[in-house]
Amino acid sequence: MTTKIFAYFPEKDDNFILDLSINKQNIDAFVSEFAKMFEEINDKKAKIYYDVENIKGFLQKINEISEDKFYLEDMEFQLLELLGKNTINLQENSHSKKTMDSFVLWNYENFSVECPCFFIQEMTEVISKFPEEKYLLINTKNDFETKNRNFLTIFKDNFQNADLPNQFVKIPFVVDFEELCLWFLTNYAQNFSLLDKIKFRRTKFVQQGKPVFEEINTGYYWYLDNLHKNEYEVFNAQKEHIGVADLQGNIDASQKINGREF
Repeated sequence: MTTKIFAYFPEKDDNFILDLSINKQNIDAFVSEFAKMFEEINDKKAKIYYDVENIKGFLQKINEISEDKFYLEDMEFQLLELLGKNTINLQENSHSKKTMDSFVLWNYENFSVECPCFFIQEMTEVISKFPEEKYLLINTKNDFETKNRNFLTIFKDNFQNADLPNQFVKIPFVVDFEELCLWFLTNYAQNFSLLDKIKFRRTKFVQQGKPVFEEINTGYYWYLDNLHKNEYEVFNAQKEHIGVADLQGNIDASQKINGREF
């Protein structure tokens, strides 16, 4: 089973200006985050999809709000180098351009629909054609926003095809390197993941260099053990250690460390 990663570079004004606003240090840090993600993806031998026009749009946004232009000149080349060799440029391998299908991004939180960008249309087409594969969207800066789900909901239609729309396509996504690592660790564990926004919310806390997640129903705090990387440390709502859990979420209270807090 092939894992296909779609790497999207942020282009939306609000998120971009607030988070990158903008100097060389911030841009370099952002590109370094991508470099870590691509290294992790290549280590897992996943295939990377990108859109060269999306990269150009990303660089154009930087160019618009940055006073220092000199280091942007070869950044497109640097980003393409970071992507590595096992990549596919969506502009050269388009599926949606060859059809008359229309695509709709559904947001149940405010009951709205919008026409998704070319990048999301292409991802939807690939998922529809090869549903047996594993897919992930790198959604940095949360450019495609959804509060309570860790996936985007898309459907396609075509007035010439009476069988459409026949189903929603769910596009799972992560927003940074830490979530990417969690996804690779647990993307085959269908019943449990800290990335499940119905069950968990990410907090501002960090332990062992890993983000801490709060379990919504219990108030428990969870984070990936950075030493073993195959278990979670679990704390109660008072931040007292109650044990460790396996990757399926089963808590072993016998490994509780008395007096341990975070």
